[in-house]
Amino acid sequence: MCRRMFVLLNLVAMLFLLTACAYEDDSQTRINVDAVEKALKEIQVDDQQGWMDAFEKRVNEIYEGDGIVSVDSRMEGDMLKITGYVEKNSEDGLQPADEEIFSIKQTSPANEKSTEAVITSNTANGSPVEHHTSFLNTMFQYWLIHKLISPSHAYHTPGASLAGLSYFRDNYRRSSSWTEQRRMNTAYNKRRPAIQLGGTTSHSGIVLKKAASTGSKLSRSTYRRRSKR
Repeated sequence: MCRRMFVLLNLVAMLFLLTACAYEDDSQTRINVDAVEKALKEIQVDDQQGWMDAFEKRVNEIYEGDGIVSVDSRMEGDMLKITGYVEKNSEDGLQPADEEIFSIKQTSPANEKSTEAVITSNTANGSPVEHHTSFLNTMFQYWLIHKLISPSHAYHTPGASLAGLSYFRDNYRRSSSWTEQRRMNTAYNKRRPAIQLGGTTSHSGIVLKKAASTGSKLSRSTYRRRSKR
């Protein structure tokens, strides 16, 4: 009897641990949005292609998944949208079947003061997390003001570049920098909204869209940054 009870308790404990791990993974975004935002603001390369090459490498340093992140840049009306995605069908450019990792969408006209944008990344269970930001004195803003990215222009990571990105990413993951990047990714996911049963929480100006019950509209909650003590 005692042996059966011991086995039963062990099974319950294992089930609890597995559930806890799944819960934690489901609440994490697919990429560290803070690090993506920092890359957008800090990469300084004079030409568009050089900037895109540097940005592609940086997002693949940040991303912890197995796939290689490609980048798609295009104008939607008068607004720029940059999408990071993992190819699923070996076709160049963002396709409906591809796995979207993040998107950066311009939300206001570019001017000499700043450019507003929203960065979105989904959690593992599909809930999109939005981070509102602005760009001041960055190459991103400069291109928009001077129309170096025109309404007719679009860019995507060429399929021929994926092997080189994979080689670069694999070497990076053997370095001490990868250990530090993973530490920063973990810290980010502890700060950002955690999905909870019955609600959401946040420590920053991040917006978490949480799907309601079937048949109802998508609800949206905004939480203000807590004041530092």
